[in-house]
Amino acid sequence: MRKTSIWIGLGVLAIGIASLTLGPMAIAQDTDADDAPRRMISVSGTGSIRVKPDLATAVLGVTKSSPKLPDAKNAADNATAQIKNALKKAGIAEQDIQTVQYNIYRVQANPQAGIRESSWKVVHMLGIRTKKPDTIAGVVDAAVAAGATDVQNIGFSVDQLAPHRAKSRELAVAAAREKALHLASLLKVNVGEVISVTEMGGDYYPVQMAANMRMDMGGGFGGDSGITGGQIEVPSNVQVVFGIR
Repeated sequence: MRKTSIWIGLGVLAIGIASLTLGPMAIAQDTDADDAPRRMISVSGTGSIRVKPDLATAVLGVTKSSPKLPDAKNAADNATAQIKNALKKAGIAEQDIQTVQYNIYRVQANPQAGIRESSWKVVHMLGIRTKKPDTIAGVVDAAVAAGATDVQNIGFSVDQLAPHRAKSRELAVAAAREKALHLASLLKVNVGEVISVTEMGGDYYPVQMAANMRMDMGGGFGGDSGITGGQIEVPSNVQVVFGIR
């Protein structure tokens, strides 16, 4: 009886050792299967559309100078009032006219620089916007005729951008899928499900004219300024990762 119990104990011990040895090997095999690299195709796609701007903006106003500050200020105030009236007659609404710069400063005499006497300068600039971009040239001409001496930052943009972005994005995704299918056919594999999508860049930038116009005090600026908005590009770029099956 004593010998039999010893063999039974050794048998149980052997089974326990075997289970401890085989257990980790099975788990390692599962882990290796889970960590197997997934086959993928990563491609980029670009889409772009060009649209006509539906918004135009500009900054314009006056710069007046006089040896006496009250005289310079009165001249700037009167000219600004005339410009505002001209803008309204040209179709710019009151809420679309805003003061964006108002400066009063002293200019000291400097004969070496050609400044014979000291004077005061008053600068009053107005920001305007119109949802009729085709009229901006006439608006600028009307402001200049009314006394504007400075015209800056004429720009064109798209107010309702979302539908144009959506169309551009559709083109970018279609381009990425087309590229993935072509690569798959070359490699004799099939394109699987989408693993990830990243939208990159594709920022939209309004068109702004770099040139600014400056008219001499009391000078004229006649005729059609010929300002045109053209078209604005709305781009989109995506990075798409497809599985391979």
